[in-house]
Amino acid sequence: MRIKESNDSFEITFEYNRRLTWAIKKLMEVCPGAEYDPRRKSFFFPKIYAPQVYMFGQKYGFVFTKEHAKADWEIPKLPELTQDIPLKMELYPYQKQGVAYNIIHKRTIIGEDGTWENLSGNCLRACLECFPLFGYLPLFSKDKLAKGMAHVDR
Repeated sequence: MRIKESNDSFEITFEYNRRLTWAIKKLMEVCPGAEYDPRRKSFFFPKIYAPQVYMFGQKYGFVFTKEHAKADWEIPKLPELTQDIPLKMELYPYQKQGVAYNIIHKRTIIGEDGTWENLSGNCLRACLECFPLFGYLPLFSKDKLAKGMAHVDR
């Protein structure tokens, strides 16, 4: 149950409920510019009906949100890795960016379903000389990772 406010309208979305459907149809009778979009299963009300929409939302317990501009969702550019890391294999460009990000921010959680988090953790251990370093290494990836890593002992 959500009411999203955009520049020109309110979008009301909720799971089917007979009482709410009846109430929103009554609200649409009072607000002539309101429309239902069957594809999105949402009701749209022009901004001029803001007081009625706010009263409706508060009465029925809706959550109010605002539509974000596209600039709010831009991902910042990741840093480039400038340090040399003693590995037997070459890192991919996206792995180098991930390692560089973790070197800069230091306190990060690295996790995914492959061996990349272990590789990244060992790269950080080699670069930052950080001990202790907590890591979880599943048995199936231990041999695979050992073949690609240089022995780093500090």
